[in-house]
Amino acid sequence: MPPILTESKYKFWPDVINDLKRLLETDENYDVIVYVGEEPNVREFHVHSLILGCRSQYFLNLFSKNINERKDECFIFKIPNISSYTFNQILRLLFRSSRDGIYGKSFHEKCDNKGPTIIIAKIKETKKLIGGYNPLGWEDDIGSRKIGRIIKPNDAIRCFKGWGPIFGDLNGDSNDLVMTSLGHWSSSSGSYEDVGIPNQFKVEEWEVFQIKKRKV
Repeated sequence: MPPILTESKYKFWPDVINDLKRLLETDENYDVIVYVGEEPNVREFHVHSLILGCRSQYFLNLFSKNINERKDECFIFKIPNISSYTFNQILRLLFRSSRDGIYGKSFHEKCDNKGPTIIIAKIKETKKLIGGYNPLGWEDDIGSRKIGRIIKPNDAIRCFKGWGPIFGDLNGDSNDLVMTSLGHWSSSSGSYEDVGIPNQFKVEEWEVFQIKKRKV
């Protein structure tokens, strides 16, 4: 088989992405059934092993071991210890640093124009998780945006081309939480309450999840 030309490969990427998005939003040709929650609030999800494996290392490991139950050619998973809403957010993982890269450019390629998101990061060599919620988006033209319920709301969310997530205004040598274009993290409280984040630290892993409003 001749090699795929680089130009052709990039040309068809948007179509491939749209196809995968359709699979995520529908249950066409699903091959995984996941029962989430406890009785009487169990919810059944129909998903695709390809997408679920990409979204979660936990499920990828289970698929590779091939030890889970099957029914009518579908993988069967029962997860009673999380809510259906939490599981739905796993399916909406936009970015994982170990998979997509540690630099700001990769972050924007995956997370721009996706609407509200949650950032979760694990500080290296600790058990501490940090992060924040952005109800607006991470587009380069967002500038500084105002959000309520913080000390200085006028610069709650900031966005610079090529940089990672930025929460809060510049205070001394850092923002409340910021990742530079080169993947360096730091914190200096000013716009938000001080929650004990170190001034300089390294992140072991960080993820971005897209948030969808619940349908009433």
